[in-house]
Amino acid sequence: MQETKGKKITAGDARQLAYTLSNTIIAWIAELNYGAAAPKPYMEFDLEEYASWDIVRDAMEMGLPVSRRSLYNRYNIPKPVDDTDVFIAVSSPTRKDRIDNLALADDPKKKF
Repeated sequence: MQETKGKKITAGDARQLAYTLSNTIIAWIAELNYGAAAPKPYMEFDLEEYASWDIVRDAMEMGLPVSRRSLYNRYNIPKPVDDTDVFIAVSSPTRKDRIDNLALADDPKKKF
């Protein structure tokens, strides 16, 4: 509950800051550069919660479809220009393979 209140306060502060910046500094810069008749830009903060990379990776390893465009945008990864611009690392074992091949040690001094 405390966390929810904190997020609401943060979101409200961000909206107020965006409003103030949009109607002062950003509006002044736009008017200076493009004239008073130009449409005024508006600033807003992205306060959405996104899955961590670990959760996204696990979802892909489990076979869930994940949007490439969303990954490029969210994690700010440059999209390859063409097929010659692609770099793909050598594949590592999936989580399932790692779990299936895990040997449990009965002696704490043994290593997996």
